[in-house]
Amino acid sequence: MIFLPASGNSVSPALTAIYAAKALRTFGFGLSSVVFALFLKDCGFNAFEIGAVLSATLLVDALATLFVSYFAERIGRKKVLLFASSLILLSGLALAFSRNPLLIAIASIAGIISPQGYEGGPFGALEQALVSEMVPAEQMSR
Repeated sequence: MIFLPASGNSVSPALTAIYAAKALRTFGFGLSSVVFALFLKDCGFNAFEIGAVLSATLLVDALATLFVSYFAERIGRKKVLLFASSLILLSGLALAFSRNPLLIAIASIAGIISPQGYEGGPFGALEQALVSEMVPAEQMSR
């Protein structure tokens, strides 16, 4: 979904930031889905363990989305986005610098790593809510 403003209208910096973050995450999730299982195998995981980690990431993605849907208004969308982004950052650092299988499994699951080829977790639901608030109703379908 790309928001193109009508001539004369400008895109807000916040909306631009949302789209830029979405583009970067989509690229990262797509790239990681190609190599993630191979990375786990290289770290010493067997086929069952790889499947368990990938299944757990899907479960956590679903739970994170439910959590966000329920609590984002109470906690604040910005805080939830920052928290989820921090989890991804910490997860990436753990995956980059550790070869400990337990830490890798925890980082993969808690860091909202997605084996689906597209991003999972709370981002989509939050961004859709934020964009719908920022875009005027007459331009929503664009």
